[in-house]
Amino acid sequence: MIKSLFAIASLSLLPTLSFAATSADDLPCESTEDNCTFVLLKPNGELVTHNTVQANKRLSPYSTFKIPNSLIALDTGAAKSLEETFVSDTNTYPPENWWPSIWTAQSHNLPSAYKYSVLPIYRELAIKIGEKAMQEYVTAFNYGNQDISSEQDSFWLGSSIEITAVEQVKFLQKLFTQKLPLKASTYAQLETLMFNDKGDDYTVFAKTGYGPIGNKTNVGWFVGAVEKDGEHYYFASNVTGKVFRKVTKARIENAKRYLAHYDIAYTK
Repeated sequence: MIKSLFAIASLSLLPTLSFAATSADDLPCESTEDNCTFVLLKPNGELVTHNTVQANKRLSPYSTFKIPNSLIALDTGAAKSLEETFVSDTNTYPPENWWPSIWTAQSHNLPSAYKYSVLPIYRELAIKIGEKAMQEYVTAFNYGNQDISSEQDSFWLGSSIEITAVEQVKFLQKLFTQKLPLKASTYAQLETLMFNDKGDDYTVFAKTGYGPIGNKTNVGWFVGAVEKDGEHYYFASNVTGKVFRKVTKARIENAKRYLAHYDIAYTK
C-alpha cells in the first residue's frame, strides 16, 4: 500500500491559497507534454479542458472514489447517517508505519473519515455495501469504466476501476443536480460530507486522491464543485509524476490557479 496516502488526509490542513488573475502563459497544463490537466464544467454546460489528451486519460481515482463510496454507503444503509461512528478495524487492516495516527487514535463519523481519508474505514464500508450493490450503483452512476472486478475493498486503489478528468466533472454535475439514483435523504447530506473550503462569495466541495499507477509514476487528484452566485462549477485536476511532494502539491495548486483564472474562486 502507498506510504504517501497521508497526503490525501492532509487536505484540510493546507493553507488557503489565493492567486491573482493570470494569463494563459502562466497556467500549468497548457501543452500535451505537460503531465497535468484541468477540466472545468460551467453552469451553462460549457466544458473546458486544459491538456485534452490527459483530460481524457483514464486513471485510478484513488480517494476521489470516497465521494461515491460515501454516498452509496449512506444510500444502502451501510452507513446509517453522517453521525454514526466508525473505528478502524486493525485486525483486518493492521496499521502500517506510514498511516497517520489519526486513522486509529480516535473514532470517526463519516465526514471525519472523509476529511482525513481514513482508508481502513472506507475499505470496511465497501465490504459492507457488497459487490452486487456496489456494481449496481457504479453502473448507474456511469462512473468511469465501471469495472470493480478486482478486490472488493481496494478496486479504486490503482486497480480495476479508472476514470478520466472529464468523466469526473460529468459525474459531479449529475450528483449536484440530483440526477443520480440516490434517495433524497442521501442528497441532503452531500454538502456537509464534501465541504472543503469557503471564501467571501464561494464554497468549495471537494476531495483529493493520490497513489501509484505503475512505472514509478503516481497520480494526484483534486476534484469537486464550487458554488458561487447560486450556481455550480465542476472541476477536476490531476497530475502524474514520480515525486510525491510535487504531485500532491500541484494537484491542488493547479486547480486553484485555474479557478482564479476563471474568476470563480481563490482570487485575491
